[in-house]
Amino acid sequence: MIKYKLSEYAVTVWKIYSICVFILSAFICGGISVFNFPAGILFFIIFISIFIFAFFYYIPLYFKQYCFSISEEKLVICKGVFSQNEIHLLRQRIQYIEFVQTFIDKKYGCGTVVLHISCAVIRICHIDVRHADLFDLTVCL
Repeated sequence: MIKYKLSEYAVTVWKIYSICVFILSAFICGGISVFNFPAGILFFIIFISIFIFAFFYYIPLYFKQYCFSISEEKLVICKGVFSQNEIHLLRQRIQYIEFVQTFIDKKYGCGTVVLHISCAVIRICHIDVRHADLFDLTVCL
């Protein structure tokens, strides 16, 4: 089985998302600091340290290790930073497949493949549009 990586823009998209979350948390810290200045500064320091850790370490490492492979009988998804996790999904269990794109995903040519099975929904985020066709050809019933 060939292992496919996510889109090369997956890290860029998640960095954009993390910047948006950081800006939102800065507004929250500003609101907290109006009523209690030391607590607002404390929360800001906590948020900025989490942002720096996620932005420079966790997000690039997560998407570097995220991969999937497709065969005629099963799909294997490998992911995880601190503990590696493999999901083995048989082709017969998939009920239907969706390909979803946000406006940021469309700009960078990637999207999310959503696999619906009987008891769960499995998402593979930020797959290159070229790799999305693999799911329709080999996994879909």
